[in-house]
Amino acid sequence: MVRPAEAKAIAASAYIFLAPLVTNYAAMYREAIDPSSPLYSGGFGQWLHHRTATTRESNRASTHSTWLHSSAWTDLRSEPWVLSIPPTKSGRAYEVRTSDLWGFTVDEPLTGDDHGRVLLASPAWIGQIPDGVSRAVRGESDFLRSEIWIRMPEAGDLPQVRSIQQGYVLAPLSAVVGLAPAPTAPPIGWWPVRGDAATTDEFWAVANFALTLTTPHEQDRAILDRIAEIGVVAGRRWDPTRFDDQVVEAMGEGIDDAITALMRATTTMDDIDELHRSRAATDRDYFSRALGALMAGPTQMANAR
Repeated sequence: MVRPAEAKAIAASAYIFLAPLVTNYAAMYREAIDPSSPLYSGGFGQWLHHRTATTRESNRASTHSTWLHSSAWTDLRSEPWVLSIPPTKSGRAYEVRTSDLWGFTVDEPLTGDDHGRVLLASPAWIGQIPDGVSRAVRGESDFLRSEIWIRMPEAGDLPQVRSIQQGYVLAPLSAVVGLAPAPTAPPIGWWPVRGDAATTDEFWAVANFALTLTTPHEQDRAILDRIAEIGVVAGRRWDPTRFDDQVVEAMGEGIDDAITALMRATTTMDDIDELHRSRAATDRDYFSRALGALMAGPTQMANAR
């Protein structure tokens, strides 16, 4: 049985490792799953056109230019989806990022004033990329988030930009190539996200559920084995009664230590784009990945506990 001091250290590491997953699952739940959420987009494959970006949401905003932000989640269990971006006029710039539930950037297909189509696929998908689609994009989860920023040089540009946003298209591969839809994937009993899941004791329960939505990576084997010592295991029901009160209290202190370290780091980080990287570029820098989730995610960790 793990001792309190050890549980505290493991919990701090586990929180930093899992914070992006919990934060992104919470975002997906609110934006694509829960119809009662004020951020609900209408479901998977539906765009949510957000308010004007702020420096907290994206470092793209500045006193000289404003970038409007759109996002959409795709469920790729049944079949891939095709993301289509229209061309723009007058050199209006796009920036696009697709990320998985871990927060890894799996593709930045369109930058500058480029446009085109890419295939969003599950980690296990094997198939042929259709004509007119540049490449297949995969992450470490069957669910991907696509985000698009479009530059709005002047305030009066808003109607034109909103019109361009309507040209962002997500469609199942079957619809793009003219085939019958793929069989529907089995329903998922989603774990409900209530309140701030990233900063309460609910964190561990959400983490155990969200881990089932990802494909384990060999690079994470050591930390997955380690956090299993405090009951953090994919698909396992989180049960704090398995531990004595001192261990549970120590785990809470571990969360506090992790959040304190992350909040301290926000004061010296200027460019949050440096925190949104691929698996290869991130390596085992779990701290920077967690910091990116804190600075750009929907959950405010600053109000923790």
